[in-house]
Amino acid sequence: MPQITPREQRLILSFAGAVFLVLNVFGFRALSKAQKEASRQLLKSKQEQQEAGAWLQQKDYWTQRKGWLDAKQPKSAAPGQESSVLLELLQQSARQQNIVIAQQRLADPRSTPFLREAAVQLEVRGSFDAMVGWLAGLQQPDKFVAVKNLTLKCDAEPPNVIGTLTVARWYAPNP
Repeated sequence: MPQITPREQRLILSFAGAVFLVLNVFGFRALSKAQKEASRQLLKSKQEQQEAGAWLQQKDYWTQRKGWLDAKQPKSAAPGQESSVLLELLQQSARQQNIVIAQQRLADPRSTPFLREAAVQLEVRGSFDAMVGWLAGLQQPDKFVAVKNLTLKCDAEPPNVIGTLTVARWYAPNP
């Protein structure tokens, strides 16, 4: 086997040193990237812990609200008839405020794990004051009725207005 000259030894050591240096650079980059990811995950976990702590501090408040919902949220006497019951309620309350329902259409019911929603789309006409009173009376917290969409336009005879709206009522989910 031939002898390695001192020059070849220096070249081999230089090559090994360069390979070692390159591997360390790649290792440092990977380690730095992993450290940044770990720091980001730690910050995210701390934020989640703070949020969970805030929710836990409000547990009694939300438990009380859940009890109020369970006691007050309407339950449907006739499942599948919620939209027609809502329409009847809207017709009666509109009549009391001297508001004319020009068009009415039942919207498709919607269900989630927390509620069942019945909705009605209406075009109504009446005085501005009567319209405001009617809408305010509909949206009382214990009625579980909400105006989801509302457009008011001036009628040809001011102070009358024409309103196009979608009204929804939220019922308790099926047990």
